[in-house]
Amino acid sequence: MACGARFIQEAGNAILVPDMCSWRKHLPFLLPHECVMTFVDEFLGRYGEAFFNGDTIMLFPSCGALCLFHHEGLCAKIEMAPRDVPNDSD
Repeated sequence: MACGARFIQEAGNAILVPDMCSWRKHLPFLLPHECVMTFVDEFLGRYGEAFFNGDTIMLFPSCGALCLFHHEGLCAKIEMAPRDVPNDSD
């Protein structure tokens, strides 16, 4: 990803890695966290497959949350403790 850690942390963005990214069909998606629901709703029409078509990772760095979805239905949310984000120059 071409974005620095500070940009991702401060912007309140979400990093979405649906199954299609595992098969090199697309890079992970970076979008504002408030757009996630609309993005997921429109995913089938835009990309020709359901967003939760297989293993999916959703990362929310600004709130320290990681959501994992397994293709057999298992899901988990991991909340991480906040920490300082290093400068891009570090």
